[in-house]
Amino acid sequence: MKDLRDKVLPPNISVSEFFIKTGDYLGNPQAQQSCISANYTHVVCDMMAQGVNVLAHAIASKANHSGALRLSLSSNPDLTLEVMEKYRATGKPITAVGVVNQHMHFMLNSAEVGANLFDIVVTDPASTHAVFAPPNNKINLGDYAIGLHSHSLVVDGGILQIGIGSLGDAISQALILRDSHNANYRRMMDALCVDRSAGRELNRFGHGLHGCLEMFVNGFLKLMKVGIVRREVFSDLALQSLLNEGAIAGTDVTPQTLRALVDAGRLNLPLSVVDLHFLQEYGVVDANVTLRDGWLTLGEHRFSAKLLQQDAFDGVCQHMLGTLLRGGIAMTGGFFLGPTDFYETLRTMPSQAQAAKLHPWAETGHLLDFPYDTDLTPDELSMVGALKKRQHASEHLAEILSLVFKSLWDSKEMPATYQVLLGLSDAYSLKDSVLRRLLAGNL
Repeated sequence: MKDLRDKVLPPNISVSEFFIKTGDYLGNPQAQQSCISANYTHVVCDMMAQGVNVLAHAIASKANHSGALRLSLSSNPDLTLEVMEKYRATGKPITAVGVVNQHMHFMLNSAEVGANLFDIVVTDPASTHAVFAPPNNKINLGDYAIGLHSHSLVVDGGILQIGIGSLGDAISQALILRDSHNANYRRMMDALCVDRSAGRELNRFGHGLHGCLEMFVNGFLKLMKVGIVRREVFSDLALQSLLNEGAIAGTDVTPQTLRALVDAGRLNLPLSVVDLHFLQEYGVVDANVTLRDGWLTLGEHRFSAKLLQQDAFDGVCQHMLGTLLRGGIAMTGGFFLGPTDFYETLRTMPSQAQAAKLHPWAETGHLLDFPYDTDLTPDELSMVGALKKRQHASEHLAEILSLVFKSLWDSKEMPATYQVLLGLSDAYSLKDSVLRRLLAGNL
């Protein structure tokens, strides 16, 4: 690629790109003429038309509990999976190479693949390099005006896609204001809209949104972290249709969940092993339930698999139901692009995903920081928070730099009581002085 940009590409090599940043190849006829203008959904077909016989993909890796290597396609899993599926179905020769980059982020679900997908897996440390990280753009008032107008078309329970850049960030911020600061947000919309926001979507998100993206971007991640993007979609058509229609009211498993599946004809009656597997896969029935000779068993409880019998249905509902539907996906994306802190958050995505699911309950006061009280005083809690922030930041260069700059910029002094408790009241050494300033700026 460097040779292409420098216009010194050897004559026996051609490079074809399907995405070129605006103005990237001005004055470069070879690059311009080799560009393939492809819609993202047509990329695989265009690759096959070019006669691809080697496919290389930058992948992420991690070791499982036994030390074996797990692999993830990370970004753009959809393209590679479709290419390999089509080539191997037709018997056309292709060599797949997975190149491990330790800075790629281990994405789960369909992005996680077995090593048998590849003919070669390269684990050479030389393959690890920094992932391109464009900084966040400033959001000007014009972008905010567009974002505030356009986001008010987003209905609660709907599907959202936004792109990268200041306009997408403005839409994300408008959605966050709508959900977190609704009173001030409504006053803002009344001032902005000539029709005083009549007919627009202005309420908080009771059901949440589902994300369906080509590109997973920073603004969308923020929506997940605050719990706005949380509406899960399930791969089973009948189950999802019942959720859409309201026949199943949410992801809490209740007797109505099972009743709706029975009434819709999704289950064979009496239940078969396949039906039980479906119910357990999606969390409708306890994973420990067994089926033998037409009887469902869990511990000391035993009921007929003929759920049209009321006593069997009632018994299963009382003793064998799960608690929450499982296997739902709140966001599907093709690839990701964002600033450094965005990538850092992706590295801890599983814990972030759990936090997003629990955020609404924490907001209502059901999940308290100290449900059983604490002996720590407010001052001590504040110091603990600052110390934990510093400890976490010490492992992440971007965060520690942010803390340092904030401390130097604010010039905030640490209260005397804090200095005494931390043993920093007499900070004679440079190390103690820096530590005191660093903690003071982030209390």
